[in-house]
Amino acid sequence: MKVWMFVYNNCRHDARVLKEAKTLAEAGHDVGIIAVMDKDTEPCEERDGFRILRVDTSPAGERPVGVEGRPPSPGLLWRLPVKAYRAFALLRYYRRARGIVKNKPADIYHCHDLDTLPLGYMAKRRHGGRLIYDAHELTTELAYISSLERAGWRLLERFLIRRTDEVIATGTYRAEYLAKKYRVAAPTVILNCPPLPAAEAYNRALREKLGLVDDTVPIILYQGGFTGGRGLDKLVLAAAYLDRGVLVLMGWGDLEAELRSLVEKMGLEQRVYFTEPVAPDRVVYYSVSASVGVVIYLRTSLNNYYATPNKLYEYISAGLPVVSSDFPALKEVVEGYRLGCTFDPEEPESIAAAINRVLADEQRYDTMKKNALEAARIFNWETESKKLLEIYRRLSQHPDDRTA
Repeated sequence: MKVWMFVYNNCRHDARVLKEAKTLAEAGHDVGIIAVMDKDTEPCEERDGFRILRVDTSPAGERPVGVEGRPPSPGLLWRLPVKAYRAFALLRYYRRARGIVKNKPADIYHCHDLDTLPLGYMAKRRHGGRLIYDAHELTTELAYISSLERAGWRLLERFLIRRTDEVIATGTYRAEYLAKKYRVAAPTVILNCPPLPAAEAYNRALREKLGLVDDTVPIILYQGGFTGGRGLDKLVLAAAYLDRGVLVLMGWGDLEAELRSLVEKMGLEQRVYFTEPVAPDRVVYYSVSASVGVVIYLRTSLNNYYATPNKLYEYISAGLPVVSSDFPALKEVVEGYRLGCTFDPEEPESIAAAINRVLADEQRYDTMKKNALEAARIFNWETESKKLLEIYRRLSQHPDDRTA
């Protein structure tokens, strides 16, 4: 079957999209991803049996959109507010993606997140086929959008979710929210899990990356985006209360300069380290070098409160004890499988206390590591991918008239 996936980012590090595309390609589907081109990417890329086509969302005469959401050089739209510019960029993505689909319609349009769902709906209406809504986030419950934006997205989601052929969510709580909010059948839950580990032994990859010589010093690892709502400033402050160990922040984002400044201000240069992100398929490998994995979110939105991010399952796959915010979906995994401890994300002392507890007793620590490896047999992409393939099998049995 021909599949077009739509994703409104450059698709370099979107582990979920890349895993799903690879799984479908290996199952014999003709998969293409239409993503966004920026200064760090090429228009076309072939990988793992599928293609990524990136469209330039900048207006005529501009270079591709920069990291701040505006063109890196002045142009006709430079003086527009950031949100207005981003709206124009999204509309250009729709227009240019529709041009690609027009020349080669698909049997299935797989939309990653709400911002691409209108594009999939328009493609289905015009060309036929089936429509999948893969909700990575609860877009209408994001903390940083205005009340007007929230109302607009809710109206759009309410209209479109009933016109999809399948809805996918990243966790049980998010699936229940969508089902209750819009009175639709419960979405299929496909967790953001990595592939089964290849029984990798302990390595020093992260220590070597950071230049840490002493193997007896525990590494407390946070990997992911340096963005708002994560409570990373609280995590940095927690380093001052650690009994032992160093905090490593491996990732990228707009808050990096602010976090580095906080480390310097608090005199934590010997307790907190920063390092750049690694490719999605190398995250588990580097995580094996750490001692504890951290999942932290603030309760700034329901989207955060119900989060079960990639990093949770990547830590599990690496055999790491985990400390996390004391939110329901996270507690069910961290405490339910006895992987570690939870904390109040607003309190640096609480964060440090959870880490200290995990590291305090060597026997208990070893038990947590063993529990993590046992849990990895449950939380892995080999298990989750079967749900994705079942969705495609089911949809392929009922093609519309045009694609039959």
